[in-house]
Amino acid sequence: ALTGSLISSLLFTSSDGGLIPDVQFHLSWYKLDRGALLKFLFSMPMNLTSAFFTEYLPMKASQKPLCCLLPSLIQPKSTGQLDIYSSDPLAYPKADFNYLSDQTDVDTLVYASNLLRRIVATSPMSSALGKEVVDPELPGFSVPTSKEYAEAYVRSAATCIYHPVGTCSMGKVVDSKLKVKGVEGLRVADASVMPVITPGNTNWPTIMIGERAASMMRSLCTNREPMPMLLGDRGEAESSQK
Repeated sequence: ALTGSLISSLLFTSSDGGLIPDVQFHLSWYKLDRGALLKFLFSMPMNLTSAFFTEYLPMKASQKPLCCLLPSLIQPKSTGQLDIYSSDPLAYPKADFNYLSDQTDVDTLVYASNLLRRIVATSPMSSALGKEVVDPELPGFSVPTSKEYAEAYVRSAATCIYHPVGTCSMGKVVDSKLKVKGVEGLRVADASVMPVITPGNTNWPTIMIGERAASMMRSLCTNREPMPMLLGDRGEAESSQK
């Protein structure tokens, strides 16, 4: 069973020293029994074929609390593709996410892993944490700080956090009013209209896309100007929710 859990955002940073962060870190700390940990791990779309995930890691986590420091790539360079193969609206499209196809993404996550090691080596975390759990099946495992091991681990264990965008991107599929080009009476108002993913969670930007779409459609019936998308313009936003 899950006996304790803390999940929080630790920090944002930029791998190239720029002003816009490209990595977000999450911290989770919990103790799970063997069965609960296996269930938790298998709920995540990681590479779970090795004994590292099915045997070694559950054994370690059942002995002592497990601390997970998770670097999240918030400005990925790799892009995927969504293809429609049928005119049947109930048929699923084919999605090729193409994760880590751009070496820059791998290098950024390797940078993030090394930064995490530097963080946990400082006090008081260094006195609270034990040894790093290393996957002995990966190349370079004898030197976990090596680039060889870091790249192998990133490619083996990286997962997604379900923030896809851009499949109906503005300019290509929809216009500035979110209308689908070539289709009458159809708009798209979700994260798929973002041409580029926001450097952070997509929840709030997606809410504002919906608010903007609602304002534009409402203006057609009321002859009012659509709601201006300005930070701090809460009066209009709040009134539109009533």
